[in-house]
Amino acid sequence: EQRVYGPLFEVLKANNNADAYIRHAAVHALAELSPNPDDLFHAWKLAGEKSDVPAVRLGVVLALRKGQGRKLAEFVADADPTVRVEAVRAIYDANVADGLPAVAKLADAPGLPEPVAYRALAAAFKLGRAEDAARLATFAARTSEPAHLRVAAMKLLADWPHPPRRDPITGLVGETVLADRPAAVAADAARPVLRQLFVGPNEVRTAAVAVTSKLGVT
Repeated sequence: EQRVYGPLFEVLKANNNADAYIRHAAVHALAELSPNPDDLFHAWKLAGEKSDVPAVRLGVVLALRKGQGRKLAEFVADADPTVRVEAVRAIYDANVADGLPAVAKLADAPGLPEPVAYRALAAAFKLGRAEDAARLATFAARTSEPAHLRVAAMKLLADWPHPPRRDPITGLVGETVLADRPAAVAADAARPVLRQLFVGPNEVRTAAVAVTSKLGVT
């Protein structure tokens, strides 16, 4: 495996993201050589410290995205912000179901980059568990978050019982349409943070009125 993948890891490392064309060529080659994306991930792990640099990790993430590799979830907490963002984009935008729980969990942390925050919220909405409804409500109530992100979280919470066909991130109609879900799950998530939902500028308070009315929370 190292004879196959090693030279491409070296190309990514030497390029160090300086030339996007070289990176793209290396990523494309890695994807073409990896009909099973897990093989690529294991080869990268076996390469050890010499390939454990941001430029190589980014290349691996981009190649795994092409094959919708399950191991993308290993990179959502990467030390490099660019690798983290691309891993989250890959999981959500390419609909890698195994990685969605890891992406949704990111919403628990404040101050996320916007591309990550939007996808973390949308992943929680898509998963549809009670813990995910609570995650959306908690995020919406966090006054340290930008108003537009809090509004986005409330909009998803309001749509919880009847998910729209169109994906909130990609704008596409998914192959798998989310089924209707009990409004009570979202309502129960909103009640503990009800006061905080109304703390903020006008657009936040307006969204809070809309979500509580839609869920029947008084």
